[in-house]
Amino acid sequence: MAKRFADTGIIIKKWYRRLPAKIKSSWWHIVLSCDHAGIWEVDEDSLSFHVGEHVSIDELVDHLGEKLQLFDGGKRVFIRHFVDFQYGQLNESNNAHRSVINILKKRGLWQGLISPSQGAQDKDKDKDKDKDKDKAVALEIITHLNKKAGTRFKPGADKSLKPISARLREDYTPDDFRKVVDVKCDEWLSQPEMIPYLRPETLFGPKMEGYLNQAIITEKNFGDLLSLDKAAIREVICGNKDYSELEEREQQWVQDHNGRLYLGSLNEFQLKKLLGE
Repeated sequence: MAKRFADTGIIIKKWYRRLPAKIKSSWWHIVLSCDHAGIWEVDEDSLSFHVGEHVSIDELVDHLGEKLQLFDGGKRVFIRHFVDFQYGQLNESNNAHRSVINILKKRGLWQGLISPSQGAQDKDKDKDKDKDKDKAVALEIITHLNKKAGTRFKPGADKSLKPISARLREDYTPDDFRKVVDVKCDEWLSQPEMIPYLRPETLFGPKMEGYLNQAIITEKNFGDLLSLDKAAIREVICGNKDYSELEEREQQWVQDHNGRLYLGSLNEFQLKKLLGE
């Protein structure tokens, strides 16, 4: 039975997490059943049988278009980056590589694949391009943070650039970074003890996923929650500091909506901001 490497980090990559369940299953079916050159003979019936529900090639292309290359009139699929991930740079003098190269040549896929020496040069160029892209994103995000939090972080500093680069490798977008900055500034600027944590290494570190989900939950659910609790919030703002009623309503809302919001812990400034006052 053939063995091959698997990317164990795929489960934390955003492009994979966002796939529908049946497309995730389809991806693994294709990766495990393709030949050792990364070519899969299209078989919708077999794919659907193993996934447990119908999956069409059109659906695969819609969700995995950047990962797959259809050829031979749609009869075969080539998994992009499969060869590079499994073998690195192909070398015709390597017996294990020669079989892969012969298959790629036979299928018309070898043309355009680069030589080992050129591959090393191009990889260096790609790394430089990635660094330039990371610096451009860092400039945008750190500028936004400095404006929002009144800080003076330098985009090119290691403590600013490294966490941003790490998250970009995990497929986070500039918009994701901005959302994290916005939600944590709104939450922490009114808490003096938390202001020092409005820094790149904290906001964009390993906990960024949780901060981003907080931002998403805030965007999706605050409107509904406020419509239920606006009267109670106004009572708090007017001087009634008893949060019990608000917390009871919040707990019920969380239970009904499977949400995660804690209005009962917000201070007067934050409550007013939620009401647009």
